[in-house]
Amino acid sequence: MNSLLDKFGIVESELQSSGFLYPPVVPNRIAHIDADFLAYQCACPTKDELAGLRPMRTFEQMKEKADAWVLHLQRASGAVGFVCHVTPNASNKGTRRDQAVQKEYQGNRKDREAPDYLEPMRAYIVSNLNGIPHLDQEADDGLAQAGYHDPNAIICSADKDLMMVPGLHLHMGSVDKESVIFEVSRDMPGFIYLTEKGELKGQGPMWFFAQCLKGDPADSIQGAPGVPNIIMDQLDPPALLDKLKDTMLNGKTELSRRSAANKIAERHHQFQLCGDAKAYKILRSSTSIRQAFERVKYVFTSLEANCGYQFRHWKTGENVTPQVALLGDMRLLWMRRNNNPDDVLDWLRENM
Repeated sequence: MNSLLDKFGIVESELQSSGFLYPPVVPNRIAHIDADFLAYQCACPTKDELAGLRPMRTFEQMKEKADAWVLHLQRASGAVGFVCHVTPNASNKGTRRDQAVQKEYQGNRKDREAPDYLEPMRAYIVSNLNGIPHLDQEADDGLAQAGYHDPNAIICSADKDLMMVPGLHLHMGSVDKESVIFEVSRDMPGFIYLTEKGELKGQGPMWFFAQCLKGDPADSIQGAPGVPNIIMDQLDPPALLDKLKDTMLNGKTELSRRSAANKIAERHHQFQLCGDAKAYKILRSSTSIRQAFERVKYVFTSLEANCGYQFRHWKTGENVTPQVALLGDMRLLWMRRNNNPDDVLDWLRENM
């Protein structure tokens, strides 16, 4: 397993290097640390340990690693203190399991064996590292609420979901460079972009809506099961469609015109998976939360209306409307401003 450092682009053996440049301490700034991630990375055996190249660490050594990392993240954040956010096994995770519609929430994790010392590590963090155990929501929600409400908070996490949350965030550089602290703007609606490798990135509400389209495989959240070709053809018509339209309008025979029209109709009623590029094309020109939401809803409803796709509840097998399926995913993906499971609905009402 990669260490916590790998997620931040740092080589663990170099952590003690005196060349790391910590930023100045900012009065009143508090580092809010994703301790679910921290606990897992500290408790998980490394590749060398699993291969027998190094002896397995003791729990005492794991605790020492957690201590060192919390201090390191505090210093890298320029913070005067820290809070660790933990999701214990007993947490109801904000009732997300009950809210899931298209797929079982985190159902892909059921057969994944947890590290032996994961729960003891969580307990240690709560008891010794100013940890908050979130029993009625997830640690991500606690981190989000700090970002939403505390101007002195800085979020320390590698979780991409939190990029929708306004406020200060920490992005680590290499050990011989300064850490990068950036701010997700509170201005609506945020933004998305494609990297040179075609990977979708973003911040703010627009990133949230992109995830509603893409889904989140890490938490077994479906997103849009596909995008009807009729939508993509409207946004970015392929050359083939132009040729078919030309034939439909200007074909030499009635048969050729009818055949082209049939092929266009057939194409429109097909759909393809929604990847990063499609999500970007659908949302890139949105200028408001209302517009972004309407485009996402249009994708879901068009699947049923144009493609005959039937949404079903993962647990009961019963048919559900596209709106119910979308709302289920939105509830799962939204980083909540409070512990209300329907906070995303309140947020939509405020911004529509």
